[in-house]
Order: sequence, then C-alpha cells, then structure tokens
Amino acid sequence: MNLTKNKKTSKKNNYNFEPAWQLNLTKDQIRKLIENEKEEIKVLGEWYIKYHENQSKISGEIEKYKQENSHLTMEEILPNFFKMGQLSMEESLERYKETINIGSFINFIGANKHKLIESNAFDKMLENIEEDIESDEFPVVKIVADQINNISKMLEKFEDPIETNKKGIYIICSEIVNSKGNNIELQYQYPALDIEEAKKIKAKLVKDILGEVLRATLACWAMVGDLGTTYKCRFTKIMEKAFPGSKTFSAPLKAKFYAALEHGDKLKFIYKKKDRGKEKQIHIPLVKILETEKAFTRKDLQEKYKSNNKKTNYYPTDITLSVLHNPLYDEKLYQIFVGIKKSFFELPIDDQELAVYIEIRKHQLMEQKYIKITRSEAIKKGKLDGINHSGMANKKLLNKFERLKLSKIIISYPKKITEVLKLKIR
Repeated sequence: MNLTKNKKTSKKNNYNFEPAWQLNLTKDQIRKLIENEKEEIKVLGEWYIKYHENQSKISGEIEKYKQENSHLTMEEILPNFFKMGQLSMEESLERYKETINIGSFINFIGANKHKLIESNAFDKMLENIEEDIESDEFPVVKIVADQINNISKMLEKFEDPIETNKKGIYIICSEIVNSKGNNIELQYQYPALDIEEAKKIKAKLVKDILGEVLRATLACWAMVGDLGTTYKCRFTKIMEKAFPGSKTFSAPLKAKFYAALEHGDKLKFIYKKKDRGKEKQIHIPLVKILETEKAFTRKDLQEKYKSNNKKTNYYPTDITLSVLHNPLYDEKLYQIFVGIKKSFFELPIDDQELAVYIEIRKHQLMEQKYIKITRSEAIKKGKLDGINHSGMANKKLLNKFERLKLSKIIISYPKKITEVLKLKIR
C-alpha cells in the first residue's frame, strides 16, 4: 500500500511484510473516500492509515538492519523485529482485532473505490482499448502483460517460505532485473499450518501459476469489454470465458477455478522503476477479489480453513473484482493495452503459456513479422521439458505450433525443429 503524499512512493525493502489484502491507495485518496461517511468509517479509515504507516516503518527498519547485517538470513533478522513463537491471549486478541478492522475497511473500499476514478479517465482507457486491440481479441493492460511474461523466470528464483509477522502467514519472493535495468519483485503471501505445509503449497503453486492461475486471471480480463475493469457478476460467467462452449460446471471444477483465482489475487508484482536517481515502487496485482457472495455452511468454512491443501467445494455464486490497478496511481502506465486472441481459451491448458507468451511478444515487437524463440524455451513454455526423447518432444512441439496456427496466434512455423525457431506472427 502506498501511503505517501502526492502519489510519490516511499522506498521499501525487498521483503514487504504488509498483508496480502493491501490496497494501492494514497492517504489523500482514503481520506477523500471517508470524508462524507459516518463517524465510525472515518475512525476506521484513520486507523487503517496509521496501521500501514507503522507497517511501512517496520519495513524500512528491517531493510536498514538487513543492509547493516548482510551476512544474516531473513530468518535470523526477523526475530529482532517480531515476536516468534506462541502469542499471549492479549496479543492474539489484538491480532484478531486488526484482522476484523482490515476486513471491514476492505469491504468499504470494495463498494466505494469507483468514486476515486473520474469518468474521463475511464473514457480515455476505453478509447485506448478500442485502438489497441482487434475484435477477435480481449485486452490486458501492457504493464500487467509484461509481468506475465516475466513469471517463468521469477518462479525459478522463488526463495523458501518465510513466516511474516502474522502467525501462520508465509511469504515467498523472487526478483529479477528487466531489459530496462529496473528490478521486478514477485511476492505471494498465504496461510499455512507450519513451514512444511508452506513448502508444499509453494511447490504446487509454482506448478499451477502458468496453468490454472494464468487461465483464471486472463478469463477475468476477457470480461473487461463487457463489464469494465471493476465489476460484479455471476462467478460462472467468468468460467464461461475460460471454458468456451460450456454453460454448466461441476462443483469440483468451480472450486478448482476459484482456488486458482485466489492464487492470482495473492500474487503481487512490485515494479521498481528508476526515476531521476530515485526508486519508485509500483504495486501490480494480477487481479483483486473485492467481494464474494455465497451462503457457506459451518462445514464449508471449517473445511476451507483447515488446510490450504484440503480439497473442498468452496466457491462463490457472485464475485466482485478488479483487474486494473488504480489508474490514479500512475495513469500513464494504464493507457496501453495488449490484445490476446479470444481463441486462447480454446487451446489445451498446456498450450496456453506458450500462446500468451507469443501474443505478448507480438505486441512488444511492434510491426515485426517474425518472432524468434529458442527450441529450449519453446519446449519449456510448451510444458514438454519432461519428455526425455528429443524426437518425441519435437513432434509434440510441431503439433502445438499447428494448434497455435489454427487459433490464429501464429501464421506459420518451420516444419523442422532447430535450435532457433522463426515463427511468422503477421
């Protein structure tokens, strides 16, 4: 959460221990939202600002301590700032109160955040959508699309989970430097019973992000043309985008799809842009779930929170979400859109990472007619790296290219697999 004045961001450390449900709003924006509300909302809003100011202060202290003690690991640093082990009854009640307050304010923001965005800003974005994409495409804002193509490299650099100052909440991070020399960090916060379960969840997440999570996230973007960038709809309407031709879905499939969407909600990119010698941090969520509606039974809730690995039929009937990071944060970053073919969703899920990579690179390469990709990269993005026989892997890769051609994601491809492949995209 950015809580500095005049839309400037404060420098933060590599490990940002703010809650996963943080909001990308300035203090002025929060106060603008609460100025005409009831006194209880005003008090809650001011509490929320102070809470995050304190969190930012702790983050800064951790970063300073880390720089002064570079030989220490994060596991050795954190006990100097947070109490480890079992909490007292008073401490537990205070944590519970914090969680209730944050949840209450998040609900308020979800229902009122649209008031911050002037209609002309949305009009401008919609005009750009029409200019940037074709009728057989759906839009993804460029700053998000660019990060999607960074995910595979970042997954390889994910560190071991670290428990945050919230007991039972773990964080995993990775960081890379992009072609412009800017650092990009990927964070994911999640609950787990202990460190062993946290490691298991991490392993499954790494496997799922460029599969189920990517499909669910892009299905939310595919709704933008119909409903805008922040919308409420029946949950199954999003699934209909992800599974073309289907109108009914089993409870286990709905639960699986919602779990993937929750992962997308918890994933957060931090784009560290250098501006006149200073670092400016931009928080980029893939998708933000603002509210869900369903009458859960006690058994549903017990199963949901017993373990992240527990398979349950937990899913909402209605959902309110936002795919676009607050444009007031830095409006220029949200005026360019990348078009992704709607036929993307008709491809087998193991083809989709390669397909979206090509679509995003197509936009980055402007008017170029061809894209070059190494065999090893195509094999990896095509999820064929588990095949030991190179001839079989090559054959399956050619089959993938044919499916991408039929989906109009590429125009043609070489009939023989070499170390560097040249695909025609225009």
